[in-house]
Amino acid sequence: MNPIALDETPVSCEFYQKSHRPAFIYYQLAPNGSKIEVQAQADANGLCYFPEASCELSNFSCCSLSESMHTAAEFGTMINVQSCLVCLVLPMVCLVCIARLRRRQEAQQALEDEETDEDQEEEESEEMNQAMRGLECETSAGEAETGEEAEPCWRNGLRVLLRVLLVIGFAAELMMLTFTARITQKLLDVPMRNSMMAGEAFLMPVREIFQFLEDVVTVKIMAAVGAGSLAAVRPILSLGVLGGALCGVVAALCITAILSWPAALRWLLAPYAMHEDSLACPLVPKGDDAAATAKMYLLLSAWCWPANFVSMGLRGLFLGLNEWSTLGLSILVPNAIQIVLLFMIFIPDPSLDALGLIAIVGAYGSLLILLVILLLRRGFREQYNLTLGSSEVKPDEMTASVSWREASREGFYAMLLDVAAQSSITVGIYTGGAMLGIGAMYQIAALQAAFPQYGLQYIIGVTYALRLQGTRLVAAEEYQAFKGLFRGTVIYGLLLALVAAATLIPYRVPIAFLQARQACEYASSLECTKIFTSVFGGGDATGGTLQGSAMWIFVPILIARCFYQLYKAGLYACLDWSFMARTGVSSFLLVFLPAICAAVFYFQTVLSIFLAMYLPLLVMAITFMCRTRRNIKRMLSDRSGPWRKEL
Repeated sequence: MNPIALDETPVSCEFYQKSHRPAFIYYQLAPNGSKIEVQAQADANGLCYFPEASCELSNFSCCSLSESMHTAAEFGTMINVQSCLVCLVLPMVCLVCIARLRRRQEAQQALEDEETDEDQEEEESEEMNQAMRGLECETSAGEAETGEEAEPCWRNGLRVLLRVLLVIGFAAELMMLTFTARITQKLLDVPMRNSMMAGEAFLMPVREIFQFLEDVVTVKIMAAVGAGSLAAVRPILSLGVLGGALCGVVAALCITAILSWPAALRWLLAPYAMHEDSLACPLVPKGDDAAATAKMYLLLSAWCWPANFVSMGLRGLFLGLNEWSTLGLSILVPNAIQIVLLFMIFIPDPSLDALGLIAIVGAYGSLLILLVILLLRRGFREQYNLTLGSSEVKPDEMTASVSWREASREGFYAMLLDVAAQSSITVGIYTGGAMLGIGAMYQIAALQAAFPQYGLQYIIGVTYALRLQGTRLVAAEEYQAFKGLFRGTVIYGLLLALVAAATLIPYRVPIAFLQARQACEYASSLECTKIFTSVFGGGDATGGTLQGSAMWIFVPILIARCFYQLYKAGLYACLDWSFMARTGVSSFLLVFLPAICAAVFYFQTVLSIFLAMYLPLLVMAITFMCRTRRNIKRMLSDRSGPWRKEL
């Protein structure tokens, strides 16, 4: 049977909303194991479906993106990635060039104003040449006069290499994030993908909520170092590590108890199971099947949390103390191991159990590396009083007590903010699945998976810079410099978000089909076509589609998420914990709850639910921006604020 080029042959039925050209090619399994392309038939509503496709076989990929759609999606993704990387790197290069130009001008000015003494003239001329060439190590006049040895050139080179290691580590983490999202979207079959999607809906919020452990430890330690209060490092770290271990174990035990309750597990993994579309479709996994598929994956993922949360506290320590080599190594090695395991274990035999195993190896491997490095660096531990025995540095008892109390309270505030932000997302996912069925849930999951692939991942480095450098500047009372840093990162983040959006919009249709390509199987059965049309439209289906209104609203929500992360980092630097908590809780109660009620009882569309999920983040982003600007004005006016509180 010769395949027909459906890409180029229009037919009378609709393949998806307002299109008579296919987005997917469908196959039948031949007796010899090869694939045979099958033709479309029209149902009573004018939708193309493919009853001859072998989509009921669990280990057979019965459909794939058409060649033209796949080419356009990959090209759009490449344009997005390259544009965002250029946007990320080019301003850095420009800033370096500007800094070098300023150094040259300063060196030239110093040469013009130098004294007539010949020896001094030669010395300053040499310094000017060093600044202009940028190839030799700098030597201070004080070292020359006291006879102290200048710092060897190789140490400067080592610092550069260590910072490069950190960049490579972050790049590996971003690669792991995007690669995992794409490979699971591509290789997992529909039942597994649905189970994973539902499981992540309640696992991810818990994981994101406890991100505050790393953030609070980082900011508090940076503030302590900036204020010259090294005695506060130990109690802050103890709070982060012990609190992380306790929170991780308790959270994992709670998830284990839930997974041991069959009725709760069925509902968590298949909230769409009672919807009429799901009941009629044989391709939709029932609650018991979804539970059997995903239970071990969820257990392994939950028991990653104790290691992950302790690692967050330790990473906060190394971030706060600018230990770039340790941090880069602890990020690079586990992510490299996980990427290798993906190729060795998951890609040959895709399963959720393999993903869970890879996740737990990466979590405990990262913790082990951090602990070994901390154990081997005795001088570092003694410097910051992190040894179990006696130390020359004795922290003041009152300072330690205040640090524990303040850090605990502020950590609780930070957790409230993340709980409020993540709760709206989780409630929205389950509301969409329960009210509108699996098609709505698949739309939301596809959009969720696209966030870290098309722009959100690039904002992470900008927020790190603002949180770390901003906290140090505020603690050192260099408020004018903090104002410049905040303004620069905001412009940087805005440019990055706009570039991501501008490169995404022209290719939104093929990218939408790429993100939800597993849903093509629902067009193989007449009983499942309603699910297909609830995702892509077609026939007599009404309402929004993934490639239509959902992708249009995806762009401003992507920008809102980027700005939320950015402005939250600005308030972290100001130590404005209580305001963030109040804003988060108020946004959930006053913005999300009315919005989700309107979406459920009035609009009843996927688009309205998706908007309700992220409307609180947009409100919080705007509020945080205004609050940070107000804080900066108060800083420059020498007025009091949360940034002047005791550690």
